[in-house]
Amino acid sequence: MDARAEPRRPSRRVSAAEPPTAPPRKYIKTASRHIVDQTELHSAAAEGDVKRVRELLEKGADPNARDENGVTPLHLAAYWGRVEIVKLLLEYRADQNAKDKFGVTPLHRAAYMGHVEVVKLFLKHGTNPNVQNKDGVTPLYAAAYRGHVDVVALLLKHGANPNAKDKDGMTPLYVAVLNGHVDVVRLLLEHGADPNIKDKNGVTPLHVAASGDRVDIARHLLEHGADPNVRDEDGMTPLHVAASVGHVDAVRLLLERGADLNAQDKKGVTPLHWAASLDRVDIARHLLEHGADPTVKDRDGATPLDLARALGHREVVSLIEEWLRRGEKPPQQRKAAKTRPWGGASQKAVSPPAPTAQSPSTQTPSPPHTTFVVLSPLPSVDVELVERLSGEPVAYSPVSPSGSSFDVPELGLSGCVLSTCGAFFCVYRCMWQDAAVAVKVPVQYRTDFERGVPLRFTKAPDSVLRELETVKALSHRNVLRLVAAWPEYGVLAYEWGDGGSLRDQKLSHKDVLKALVHVAWGLRYLHSRGVVHGDLKPENVIVVGGICKIADLASVKRLLSRISGSRVGVCTSGFCAPEQVDVRLGAEARAKGFEDRMDVYQLANLVLDLIGVETVDGAEWSRDKVEKAAREAEAIGLSDFVSQALELEPWRRPNAEEAVGRIAEEWRRRYG
Repeated sequence: MDARAEPRRPSRRVSAAEPPTAPPRKYIKTASRHIVDQTELHSAAAEGDVKRVRELLEKGADPNARDENGVTPLHLAAYWGRVEIVKLLLEYRADQNAKDKFGVTPLHRAAYMGHVEVVKLFLKHGTNPNVQNKDGVTPLYAAAYRGHVDVVALLLKHGANPNAKDKDGMTPLYVAVLNGHVDVVRLLLEHGADPNIKDKNGVTPLHVAASGDRVDIARHLLEHGADPNVRDEDGMTPLHVAASVGHVDAVRLLLERGADLNAQDKKGVTPLHWAASLDRVDIARHLLEHGADPTVKDRDGATPLDLARALGHREVVSLIEEWLRRGEKPPQQRKAAKTRPWGGASQKAVSPPAPTAQSPSTQTPSPPHTTFVVLSPLPSVDVELVERLSGEPVAYSPVSPSGSSFDVPELGLSGCVLSTCGAFFCVYRCMWQDAAVAVKVPVQYRTDFERGVPLRFTKAPDSVLRELETVKALSHRNVLRLVAAWPEYGVLAYEWGDGGSLRDQKLSHKDVLKALVHVAWGLRYLHSRGVVHGDLKPENVIVVGGICKIADLASVKRLLSRISGSRVGVCTSGFCAPEQVDVRLGAEARAKGFEDRMDVYQLANLVLDLIGVETVDGAEWSRDKVEKAAREAEAIGLSDFVSQALELEPWRRPNAEEAVGRIAEEWRRRYG
């Protein structure tokens, strides 16, 4: 290798991601405001009031009435599993194939929720089991995603197509693998699901299983004919994926089933390149013991040893050098693969040059001091200044929701008014103990909550428990404070933000800088407590008496959620960090301890958003975009900060403490 060449750590946009923790909104779409135009029959059907439904139908109520989203009473009865009401509506000729404005049918809803008896009713009445919504999702796909084995079996028995693709090319088998539903995977394979079918990025179920270390599922796929050497559009095999994310058991299984351990992707990268660059010692050893060739060069002329040296991975360096000293010979039958790397293919996010490696040597060099880029000096943090600014209010306009109010006596809440409703939670302004609070309710339980009779669970919803576990021990002026919790009802209450969110405010440049100090100081506190937000945006910064507070900590444990290029909640389009888009970059960030830097990347995008310029989404990262953003940020003196905080690789960015120091100093320089 040319000593002047600069080896690059393998990188690419994601082809197979870790399983998401939030349900895809492809299945059941939820309006972001109060549903209007619902009839009394809609309400009775949703509530399970059989007597009232019968009375209304006998009096001539339209069983096919639609609300503003095209939802019929049958949609609601199917979603809530109201079997007797579904029977009644069908008797009165309700349209069993009715589609709402998203193309979702009552059968979709019943399958998604796992209501077997309701699904049986629809199939008995001749409902098409292969109906697709606007995203190409079938009832079988929805049931497979949720892991409802009985519903999957029933739909397959009635002719559901196990290989139907959604608009992203994903099948029921793909999403069952993604979520680890072993029994569903087995059932689909037994009914003809194709284990080698590819999504729009060339990713197969075996790639997905390898990325999530789902060894049992990978074994079932291989037993039913999955190709261990199948390639995605970037030339990566399942073995590349398993090696890159560090799953030893998956690597072992793939090698047992004939995976080509010297396969090169379109950049000439082998699984051993991945293991060496990410310091996966066990995987590197396993690959070498099975015949991996450590002398193969990638398209940039770097061998696995070159990468390990450049990145300071001493154990991997010693392992490979010892292997070479012993004169181990790699299998020669794979020479063709070594000398025929895949042709070039561009990618959206282009990595900047990695550190320069020393030329190969017979002695193990010390780790180079230039492993990471040295940031330009940041000011030491003036804690007194930051503390003062973090408690000074910005000039803001009060925001108050309007609409009909209701009480929830069981929880001591009164005068509740809907403030906002998103994909997963609705937020209401209520009075509790003579103070306004922001009450957060999972969106699927909003109907009962708005009726004033919230559902009580034997076990609190997992999403609520996760958020409660995160926030209950937090206490900081720039983090929204939890006021009360009723986990058995799935309800949390936070302090009320009379200024809404930063999205509702138009701030002067002076107050933009002050608001950024508030947010960065809150981030620094969260990071010191081991909490990474992952979805920082204006909507998640609440203004309370002019103090900006970080909110919506429901997703802090869900740091990566990208499937074949489609977003699934967690990070918001326009604000995602590159490591939330590229599963391998994310895995490397975790391995190196730089998970918190995704929040700093999003903080830089918050800077841009607050001054009204285009953000730099990690999915479309380019050096030109970063440079343009930095020029725009000069309007408030944060050009250097934005340039550094938007670096592609997390370890090149400043941390939250450095960020707040830079922002506070700029405020002092201008207004001090």
